[in-house]
Amino acid sequence: MKDDIMNNDIGFIKFIDEQYIDDYFALSELWLANVDNFTSNEELKAEDLINDRDEGRAGNFSSNMPAFITCFTKIQKTDFDSSGKLNHDMVDSLLKSEVSQGNKRPFIVISKKHMDNLMSQIIAFNAEPHSFPIEHSNIFVREIRYVDEYNKISTSADQSFRENWNVNALAEVMYSTKDIKYQAQHELRIGIVYEVEKTEGYLPGRMIKLPAKVELASCKLNSNDLATLDASCFFD
Repeated sequence: MKDDIMNNDIGFIKFIDEQYIDDYFALSELWLANVDNFTSNEELKAEDLINDRDEGRAGNFSSNMPAFITCFTKIQKTDFDSSGKLNHDMVDSLLKSEVSQGNKRPFIVISKKHMDNLMSQIIAFNAEPHSFPIEHSNIFVREIRYVDEYNKISTSADQSFRENWNVNALAEVMYSTKDIKYQAQHELRIGIVYEVEKTEGYLPGRMIKLPAKVELASCKLNSNDLATLDASCFFD
């Protein structure tokens, strides 16, 4: 991750199912969900910021390698209004996306300092030797880039992928660029692409064991608390 990536950032939030939320206070393993979870939904609602059929695609080129991700919503100083609360449009978009999935999950608050600690663990993980299939792949960390007319841009990338593709290119473009309709998510993505072909059988996700346990979440809040979230929540 770039050193200056968080100059305006104060932290992150993440909506999580209740039964897993306690694991994020002292995180020893990081769950990465199979990207196929987000591409197979046949009915995409306008408010849905989670599912995206274009994940892992560039024009007519589609990755046939297993990919696993987890996502966080980045919170910046400029996301707060004059009253010190998260701006209404951001809150509205995130909560509508949850409702569109039939969810009303709680969320965790993560300070910039704690996220930096997780980044350090990912760097340490990548430096370790690993057995197949991870031995050829690194965990990537990317801020999602949101672009207008994503289909046109991905189509133009189609030929270049066919001529010169690699795992890093997949992580950089196919799993780190999304249509601007998803912009309200302010997504920071952690993931891995295995340099092997997909095989028959469905793997819902992959658990990555961190080199050391890391304190990540500062607190847990209910979804209704998002509208009253203020910047002080991100500082110890």
